[in-house]
Amino acid sequence: MSVYVVPPGTIYAEGTMANEFEGDGTRAGGERKIVAGTMEIGLLRRSDNEEKVLRKPKVILEQDLVEPEGENKE
Repeated sequence: MSVYVVPPGTIYAEGTMANEFEGDGTRAGGERKIVAGTMEIGLLRRSDNEEKVLRKPKVILEQDLVEPEGENKE
């Protein structure tokens, strides 16, 4: 077994990672979301020709780090 972290810049995949903000991994219009970093590590089991995610790592997405337009609190 080994720890499982997702490098920044990876395309979000719901089957192997968990979105910290509970989205579905796509933006409006089907645009894919990009991982900004791992918030909590996951657990991965590797065998000869197979990898199985035992616990999904929690990630934060780039779009969740950007404040939506019109919500600037200056």
